[in-house]
Amino acid sequence: MSGAVGLFGKLPAHGDFVRRNLPRDFIAGWDAWLSEGILALDGALVPDSWRFRLSPGECGAAAVAGVVIPSEDMVGRRFPITFAVALEPDGAGPAEGWFDALEAVPLHGSADEVLALLPAIIPGDACPLGLWRPGQGPHAFAGGYAALAPTDETAAES
Repeated sequence: MSGAVGLFGKLPAHGDFVRRNLPRDFIAGWDAWLSEGILALDGALVPDSWRFRLSPGECGAAAVAGVVIPSEDMVGRRFPITFAVALEPDGAGPAEGWFDALEAVPLHGSADEVLALLPAIIPGDACPLGLWRPGQGPHAFAGGYAALAPTDETAAES
């Protein structure tokens, strides 16, 4: 169905960005997308984890699925950690249980230790395109990372 699960972003055990097993073109686009959103949020991170599935060409050549989770490096500089996998272009995407397992991975330890804890992809039924949280409809990737931040309206709904 796809390649190895990888990671990109910041972990508390490291002083800077870490990257493992993800295509360079995905990381370049994803980093720019996240950085632009964080700048729009005045340095803040979206407080919750978000699941995503992107079509080929949205953020690099490959279709990609994974989760983006708030994190920081060892000196407290905030930037999300992303766990993701490149998908076959015609695949339906991973099962919801795979996303659950990714969100449960502890962020303590080195990048290689965290990488070893990432579960292999579990094929599933069609999961939505875009970014979503369980029980919520998807947001378009084009809407930007900042659009995932809770508003006064969405905070009142939770």
